[in-house]
Amino acid sequence: WLAEPDFKAQFLAARAQSIAEAQTRLAGHTAAAVEALREIATDREQPAGARVSAARAILDAALKVREMDDLERRLTALEHPDQAPDGPRSTASIRQDFAARVDGIRERLNGHGSGGEA
Repeated sequence: WLAEPDFKAQFLAARAQSIAEAQTRLAGHTAAAVEALREIATDREQPAGARVSAARAILDAALKVREMDDLERRLTALEHPDQAPDGPRSTASIRQDFAARVDGIRERLNGHGSGGEA
């Protein structure tokens, strides 16, 4: 069925709409989820492990939001260099900056998953 162009187009459109609807429903619960994590993280009656897990989840989410915002800004600068706040950049400069960012993310991920958390 996916080999038929009309069916494939309709399928992809329906899938995109389904994903968009799920994202909307999830976004509607974000504030409540953050509040639940905050309550656990600050409740001294909760086990320390639960408080640390909640705090870590909040920090991880905040970091991901920041990284996504940064990536979106950088992608926009690549796609529209004339609109970049500091003007167009050379390809070498962009590659070097991107490689440094990827290395930083890898280091954080490797440190985070190494079992050496405090």
